[in-house]
Amino acid sequence: MRALESLERDHRLLQGLTEALEAYVAALEAGHPLRSGDLSDLVHAFRTVADYRHFEKVEEVLVPWLVRNGFDLDLDRLDDGREDRERVRYLIEVLHQSAERDLNWNLDECQRIARGARHLVEQQRHISARQAVELFPEILTRLEPAVLGQLTEQLCQFDEANAARWPELDIAALSESVLARYATPSQPASSLGCESL
Repeated sequence: MRALESLERDHRLLQGLTEALEAYVAALEAGHPLRSGDLSDLVHAFRTVADYRHFEKVEEVLVPWLVRNGFDLDLDRLDDGREDRERVRYLIEVLHQSAERDLNWNLDECQRIARGARHLVEQQRHISARQAVELFPEILTRLEPAVLGQLTEQLCQFDEANAARWPELDIAALSESVLARYATPSQPASSLGCESL
């Protein structure tokens, strides 16, 4: 396995989820029909990939490993990442609460869902970009190959333990099916009673 491939794979899954959530929200805002369960599925997938997999991997494996290997001078940047992750966790919880009322939303709730989802997409993209552009290249240049190999091994062990703990979801298939339904909505009538936002 290539160094940091585990984290990069998470980023690809999260990119697909952000695109799917954006398409869903665009359909919601346009008043197009929505399929029952889609918001719940997206929120569950975000929680599974972002919170339970990627964020825990960063907090339990990556950050401690970096601190042990000389990144302690960069703690401000690592702390900023923690605050960003907490914002995403909060937004996931807000959307989870809304998803429990599946399609029984009034106009105000539709607007809150759209705002929360857009903030989640923006925040998640910010986290992924910051890691990919700032943190990952620095890790690859600062860590010795042997240390980088050990980190890669620890990340793989986390993935194996995580897969045993949480049932595997086909995140890519979920993202693709939601995108297929909402990327180019075909019907202008709303099936959930939310007027045009």
